[in-house]
Amino acid sequence: MAAPGSALAQEIAIRVNGELITSHDIVQRTLFQNLPNLQNRISDFYVRLNALLAGDKIKEKFRQKMSAAQPRTSAEAQRVAERINKELIEDATMQILSERGAMRKSVIDSLIDDKLKLQAAKRLGIEITDEEVVKEIIAERLAEGEEPDVNAYYAPRVAYGIVRKTIQDITRTELAWRAVMNQTYGPPKVLERNSSYEGFSRGYLDKLRQNAIIYRE
Repeated sequence: MAAPGSALAQEIAIRVNGELITSHDIVQRTLFQNLPNLQNRISDFYVRLNALLAGDKIKEKFRQKMSAAQPRTSAEAQRVAERINKELIEDATMQILSERGAMRKSVIDSLIDDKLKLQAAKRLGIEITDEEVVKEIIAERLAEGEEPDVNAYYAPRVAYGIVRKTIQDITRTELAWRAVMNQTYGPPKVLERNSSYEGFSRGYLDKLRQNAIIYRE
């Protein structure tokens, strides 16, 4: 979404045991969790987002930002326009979140849980490599009967503003948490996967939440 230098991208939203969750993280997870709605052009989320982006205020912001950037070549103008568009999408998504408390809470809870899961994995010496992330994505595509093409997995998500790092981080967290559960309770049996094993997972995460130091800024 927004470029690394964007003030919004760097704004601190939440600290979880000292680690940051920014407004950029919140927007990215919102887009990820609402991908089916973004792909459904009659969904409420899609309609609201596009209404904001098509509004006169957004168009004026775009013109002002382009004028302030003063690109000197057509290639530079294209790069600047892409960056500004991403920032405006981020602003619009944050506005929708401010209107919808339940959605914002769900997104923030998911991000907090992910921080706690990764912190638990780190304490146990568990680290998920980039190669393991790629293998998991390929395995997921194969399980769905798709070709093992990682770029084909990213493409429809990136098209809606979800950056690759967000997708990779979510996959990394899933693998890390699975490793935490396996190291703590042992590998789940097939019949236990949706019962006692899931109960262990929820119970472990509840304890992490209870002991966490969370600041909302």
